[in-house]
Amino acid sequence: MRHFHPIIVAGWILVSLLATAAYGQEADTLRAVADTTVPVYKLEGITVTVTRARALVNRTPYAIHVLDRRTTQLGETTAGLEEPLGEVAGVWVNNRYNFALGSRISIRGFGSRAQFGVRGVKLLLDGIPLTLPDGQSQLNNIDLASVGRVEVIRGPASSLYGNAAGGVISFTTEEPPLVLAQPELGVLWGTFGDGHDFRKYVGKVGGREGRFDYAASVSHFRTDGFRQRSESQTTVLNTRARLWLDRSTQLSGVLNIANTPVAQNPGSLPLSLATANPDTAWPFNVRRRTGEAARQAQGGVTLRRLIGDAQEIRVSAWGLARDLDNPIPPRIIRVDRAVGGVRLETELAPAGRRVTSLVGGIELEVQDDDRIEFQNQDGSPGDTTLRQDENVRGLGAFAQGAIRVGDRWELTLGARYDRVRFDVDDRLIRVIADSVIDPDNSGTRTMDAFNPMVGVRLAALPWLNVYANLTRTFETPTTTELKNAPEGTGGFNPILDPQTAWGTEIGFKGTVGDRFDYAIANYCTWVSKELIPFEDTIQVGRTFFRNAGDARHCGSELQLGWLVTNGLTASVAYTWSDFKFSDFVRNDSTFDGKRIPGVPIHQAHARVVYQSPLDLYGVVEFTYSDAYFTNDANTARNPSYRLVDLRLGYAGRLGAWSLEPFLGVNNVFDARYNASVTINALGARYYEPGPGRTFYAGLKLPVQVGR
Repeated sequence: MRHFHPIIVAGWILVSLLATAAYGQEADTLRAVADTTVPVYKLEGITVTVTRARALVNRTPYAIHVLDRRTTQLGETTAGLEEPLGEVAGVWVNNRYNFALGSRISIRGFGSRAQFGVRGVKLLLDGIPLTLPDGQSQLNNIDLASVGRVEVIRGPASSLYGNAAGGVISFTTEEPPLVLAQPELGVLWGTFGDGHDFRKYVGKVGGREGRFDYAASVSHFRTDGFRQRSESQTTVLNTRARLWLDRSTQLSGVLNIANTPVAQNPGSLPLSLATANPDTAWPFNVRRRTGEAARQAQGGVTLRRLIGDAQEIRVSAWGLARDLDNPIPPRIIRVDRAVGGVRLETELAPAGRRVTSLVGGIELEVQDDDRIEFQNQDGSPGDTTLRQDENVRGLGAFAQGAIRVGDRWELTLGARYDRVRFDVDDRLIRVIADSVIDPDNSGTRTMDAFNPMVGVRLAALPWLNVYANLTRTFETPTTTELKNAPEGTGGFNPILDPQTAWGTEIGFKGTVGDRFDYAIANYCTWVSKELIPFEDTIQVGRTFFRNAGDARHCGSELQLGWLVTNGLTASVAYTWSDFKFSDFVRNDSTFDGKRIPGVPIHQAHARVVYQSPLDLYGVVEFTYSDAYFTNDANTARNPSYRLVDLRLGYAGRLGAWSLEPFLGVNNVFDARYNASVTINALGARYYEPGPGRTFYAGLKLPVQVGR
C-alpha cells in the first residue's frame, strides 16, 4: 500500500496542535454523543447529527430516518445492508450476493446506476467519509455487528455534502457499556442448502474509564456462496477511541482495516437461466476467473471543542489506502489508491435568539490512483492495455442556518460550493521505429457546482410538523466511469459530464401520543444529463456510461411505527417511485417517457418485533418488490417478488454472563427471485438471482469484567 498523502499527515499534526492548545482549559461539559435508543414508535425526542448541526428529527426540513442497534443486530446475520436499511422508505438496497461487486444502494433513484460499490449516495462511518472525492464508495469496512446507529437523509443533500449527495447514510459505532470492559464473542452459521454455507465470527470489547472510552471489534466472514464461483472471505477490524481532554474538549480516533483475499464474481444471467438454474455462474466469468482481492485501511481523528454554551468547533483529518486486484471478463485491473482529507467546521446554537442554529465549514480531499490494466487471458495477465495515474482534488465550502419566523415557523437556508479537478497522466506510450503507437491521452477535467437549499418548517400541531424544501444536487462521474471510454483509449472520456438536479419536497411527520409515529414525503427531482450504464458489443463484460439527457424522479414515501402493546412493535415502509426519461435520444432510438431501469414503482416492507418479559424475542419481516425494467428501452423487466423472513432468539443473563442464542429463516417460502440486475447488460444478461430458503443460527456471549 502507498503511504498516506502528506495532507493527511499535516491534518493530524494540526489536530494534535489544537488538542495541545486546548488541554487544561476548563469550560462547560462537552455535549456527549449518546447512543440514544430509538423507539420505533416515538421520534419526537430523537436528535440527529447527519444534518451537520444537532437537530430533532421532527424539526428538520428533511426526510430523515434513524435506526438503532436493535434494528442492525437483533437476530440478524449482519452480512448485508438490506437487513437494517430495508425498512427505510425511499431506500432501495439490492444484495447481489456477489461480494466482488457489493450491494447496490439507491435513494430516490440516485445510485441505481452503480455496477459495483455505491454511487450517488454519501456514506460516513463515525463522521469520517467512506465516499471518495470522485463520488464512489466501497462497503468493505462496514461491519454491521459493531454498528449501533444509522441516520439516513432521504433525498438530495449536496448543500451539505457536495458531490454524490443524492442521499446520505451515516453509520455510528455502538456506544461502549458503562463498565471497565465488556468482551463479547459471537459465532454465526448458515446454509443455502446443497452444501453451500456461510459463517461469521465476531469478537468485540468496549468500556469506559474516567474520561476515556473505547470500542473495538474484529470479524471474519466466509462463504462459498449459493451460486457457483461466488466464494468470498473478509476480515474487518473496527476501532474507535475517545478521550475527554477536559470538560469541553474531546479527541476521538477511528481505525478500520478490511482484508478481502478472495471475492469471486459469478456474473449476471439471462432470465431463462436465472429462473431454471439460479445457482449457475456465467461460463465466461468462470473461464476468465472474475472477482477481486482487496486490502484497505482507513483512519481518522476528530477534535471537538465547545466554546461557551453555544459554539462548537470540529476539526477532522482522515486517510485511506487501498490495493485492488480485479479481474473482469475483458481485463485484469490493478489499482493502488491513496486518499486523504481535512475538514474544519463550526456549529452555533444560540439560545433564545431568532437564529436557532448555524453551521459552516470547509473541506479538502485528495485521491491518487495508480491504475494498470492487462488483457484477461483466462485469468492471467496478458498485454498491458492501460497504465495511468489518476488524481482527484476536491474543495468544498458550505454553510447552513435556521431562522425562527414567528412562533411556529422556521426557515432554513444553506449552500455549498464544490470544485472537483480530475487529472490523468497517461503512462502507456509505446514508440516503435520513431512512430507513436499509443497517443498521449493525459489531460485535465474540472467540474464545479453551487448547490443551494431552502427549507421551511411549520409546527402546525403538537403531533404535526409540515416541511418543504427546494434543493440542488450534482454528481460527477467517478474515475472508473471517466476512464471507461468505448473507444478503448486511455485518459478520461471527454464527453461524459456531471449529472445535476433540482428537487422539491413537501412532507408531514410527527408523533401521536406515546405509541405512534409517522412520516410522509412527496417529492419531484428534475435531473439533467442523467448518468446511465451500458455494455459495449465489442468489449464484452465491460460497463461504460453516457449522459442520458433529462429525467424526472417523482415519488411518495410512507413510514409508520407503532407500539401495539408493551413489548410488541410494528413498522411499515411504502415507496412509490415514478422515474422517467423526459429527453433521451440514443442513436436512432428515442426513450422519452420510458421508465428509468433498476427501480420498482412499488416497494413495501413490514416488520413486527415481540420481546417478552422472559427475554425471548421474535421478528417477522415482509418485503415486496414490484416488477421493474432492466434496460432503457423498457423491453425487459425483473419479475416482482415477495419475501418473508423469521427470527427467534433469547437474550438472558446469568450473573456476569449473557447468553444470546438466535436462529433465523430467510425467504421462508423459498421464493424464486432476482435480488439485483445489471442494467443494459449485453445479451439480455440482466439478472442476478437471490438465494432460496436460507437457515442460520448464532450465539453471542457478552460478559462484564469490571464496573
